[in-house]
Amino acid sequence: MQILVINLDRSTDRWRHMQDQFAKLGLACERIPAIDGRQSGAIPLQSGQWRFLKPTEIACFLSHGKCWEYFLEGNSEYAAVFEDDIYLSDNAADILSGRMAIPRDIGILKLETFASPVRLSKHSLHSWEGYDIHRLHSSHFGAAGYIMSRRAAEIIVSLSRQGTLDPVDTFLFGRRGAFWKKNEVFQLSPAICVQSTLDRRGEHIFQTTIEYENPIRRRFGLHQKAWREISRVIDDATDMLQSRKRTTAVVPFGRPAKKAG
Repeated sequence: MQILVINLDRSTDRWRHMQDQFAKLGLACERIPAIDGRQSGAIPLQSGQWRFLKPTEIACFLSHGKCWEYFLEGNSEYAAVFEDDIYLSDNAADILSGRMAIPRDIGILKLETFASPVRLSKHSLHSWEGYDIHRLHSSHFGAAGYIMSRRAAEIIVSLSRQGTLDPVDTFLFGRRGAFWKKNEVFQLSPAICVQSTLDRRGEHIFQTTIEYENPIRRRFGLHQKAWREISRVIDDATDMLQSRKRTTAVVPFGRPAKKAG
C-alpha cells in the first residue's frame, strides 16, 4: 500500500509530526507538496470549474488531485492519502500494512471520523480483527484520511476534469458529490485517524491549519439551493424506506473493541 501525505512547504512541523507517527508504526510515507492557496498564481481561478469555491478550497482540491495522479503513475493497487494535521491510532498499521484484505467493490474507504452521527449500512460488508467496513449512506465530511483503489482513482481523476466541482471532501464523501453516485464509498469502523481539531476522545482542541473551508458555508445560487433542498427531501424519503438496512452511529476512533469470549 502506497502512503501519501499532503504537506505545505511552509508547514515543516506538520511534516515532522507525520514522519514521527509513521516511524512509530514501522511504516514509510511519501510527501506530496501541497498547493499553497496563499501564493499568487498557484491556483487556476479562471477555470469555470471552480466558480463556487474559495481559493483555499481550490488549493486543497488540487493538492488531493496531485496525490491521485501520482498514485496512478505507479504500480500500487491501493493508496492511502492523508492530510498533515491528523493523529493516527496506535494500531493504524493493522490497516495500512496491507494485512487486511480490501474487498474489490470498495472504491474509497474512509479512515477518518468526525465524531458526528452518520448513516451506515446495518451490516458490515467485511470484518477483520475487530474492524468493520460499512457502506456509507450519508455525508461524512473531511478528507484527512482515506484509502482508494486504482480503479477508483482513475474514475475520480476523470470526474475531477468535468463540470463544476465541490470542495474535495464533498466531492468524495458528500451525498451530493460526484463520486457518490458510483456507490463505492465505505467507512472503516473504528476509524484509524482523526483530524487534529479533535483529540483522541473526539473533543475539539485546536484549529486546523490545513487549507480547508467548511462546505456548509459555500455560496450557492437560487437554482443550486432549490435543487439541493429537493435532493435532501428525496434522500430523507429513501432513508425511511431503507431504515431496516441502515443505522445511525458515531464512528469511534482507536483500537477495535475486544470481542467477548
